Amino acid sequence: MDYRHRLSWSPSTAPPAALPEGVQREFLSSPGGELEMLTSSVLRREGIEAAWEEKPPLLFIHGGFGGALDFTNYLQFFSSHGYSCYALSLRGHGASYKPGYWSMFWTSKHALAFDVTLAIGHILSKHSKNVIIMGHSSGGGLVQYILDRNMEKLGGLVTLAAVPGFGSMGVYLNWMRLDPWFLVRSYFKHFGHPRSPLSSTALVHKVFFSHASPVQAVREFERTMPEYESMRWPVGMMTRFVSPERVIGNILPTLKGRRRVLVVAGGADRLMDGAIMQRLAAWYRAAWESIRGKGEERGEEVSAEVVRFGVVEGSGHHVMKDSMWEVGAEMVLEWLEGR
Repeated sequence: MDYRHRLSWSPSTAPPAALPEGVQREFLSSPGGELEMLTSSVLRREGIEAAWEEKPPLLFIHGGFGGALDFTNYLQFFSSHGYSCYALSLRGHGASYKPGYWSMFWTSKHALAFDVTLAIGHILSKHSKNVIIMGHSSGGGLVQYILDRNMEKLGGLVTLAAVPGFGSMGVYLNWMRLDPWFLVRSYFKHFGHPRSPLSSTALVHKVFFSHASPVQAVREFERTMPEYESMRWPVGMMTRFVSPERVIGNILPTLKGRRRVLVVAGGADRLMDGAIMQRLAAWYRAAWESIRGKGEERGEEVSAEVVRFGVVEGSGHHVMKDSMWEVGAEMVLEWLEGR
């Protein structure tokens, strides 16, 4: 039986969710309130300080209706391979502070980007290596925006089925083809509530996960979703919102072989489909060639290695939560370690 969520205009009062083994929760201070940060440290898990000090820290940024809990699989996986890992819940998500409905509705991508910069500053205070960020969906778009606006420089960028910097119009056309009642339900039944397109288990399953993903796993994900979401955030990414040259120029050549970007697509993702993700990789490769052509970079690295593209076959939009998540994690690990 399909579960239909009762839409709410008030934040959830549920206590923070329990964490899996090896994952800890801490909170960062921000002007608006406390931000949830989940961590998994190789030092505490393995007791080998040298192993993690030699590798850059990883920061994971969720997308719309997500939270730091989206990355528990990745936190455990990458910390077991010697990486200190951090996952942030943006304001209004996870166990972070929760603005009221209208305050959250009108929260801009720049305000959310500020939350990410606080997390980066916190991580840099603990590590000497540059931070590598992995951003999912709208969170991936947010990280591109941070780089474009020179808010931070990073050691590497992984876009996980991310909103493309050239704009998400194609993504929302895909969504409306997937759910023909999208606009009718949103405006005539739910009066513009942000969660309308994800108001039942069937919709969440269809939009975010593959057919192979168990319904029970989808239900567990639903329980962690916020009651409402920022609408200025996705609307602000509908059309081109970054310069690819500025984005790739603010990624420092930290990794072996000077790789900078990994674009990951879900093979069964019906939002950020393969064509959109391939176009994103090509966009950044062209930007790299432009930068190199202007003499701002030296070396013989080919653009396909500076900006690598990979597909997690069989995975839906939530590549880090779907049943094929470990295949994607191995792909990212190969990129991190120069294989």
